[in-house]
Amino acid sequence: VVLPVPEWLSVCNPDAPAIPFQVPQLVESQLRPHQTEAVRFFFQRGGRICIGDEMGLGKTRVVCALAKVLQVPTLVVCPSGLRANWQTEMERVFGLETKAYVKASNSMDPVSASVVDVVSYSWLVSNCNALAKRQYSFVAFDEAHYLKSPQAARSKCAFKLSKARYLVLLSGTPMSRSKDVFSHLRMLDKRFCHKFFPFTGFYPSGQESTFFAYRYCKPTRVRVSRNEF
Repeated sequence: VVLPVPEWLSVCNPDAPAIPFQVPQLVESQLRPHQTEAVRFFFQRGGRICIGDEMGLGKTRVVCALAKVLQVPTLVVCPSGLRANWQTEMERVFGLETKAYVKASNSMDPVSASVVDVVSYSWLVSNCNALAKRQYSFVAFDEAHYLKSPQAARSKCAFKLSKARYLVLLSGTPMSRSKDVFSHLRMLDKRFCHKFFPFTGFYPSGQESTFFAYRYCKPTRVRVSRNEF
């Protein structure tokens, strides 16, 4: 059941046009069926989605596949302990050159469509203005529940970067309060109203999260055995 869209949201959040696309065979061969479906869904929703698969289902690889397909200046923001994992996945599976920035004082190389930049959330806050000026075309936020508070410094920095043409939010962590998804919805659609109270007050009993899921996440259930990995 898809909930009706309130009038105030209809004006600010029109459906993004789908992007005609076929998953290249070279990329699809590295993906599970549900990951291929996530890639297709990305283009069906105009290149701005949230992936909420549970841990172990391969959210990272979906973003790597998108970076391979898009071939545009790309930035991945993740917790500091996951930078090496992102770098390995990008390079080992899809042959993408990756640059992981560790120290806040590190100077960044020029933006390149052939190089994926990977930074931590703390690095993001320390270098917010510099990153915002780099004009990335594709930005992905891993563990996006870190951004649930609109007033947090990292959320404010993330919002600046979310103006990129393509955006993916990744999180397998459930958020029980409907207001926690406001920052994500605001990032995913740059035309979304900058009003918090109408969003949290329109639907009763936390149904805002349900609307958000159907618009940007396409909820599905996938059964994957351990032997398949």
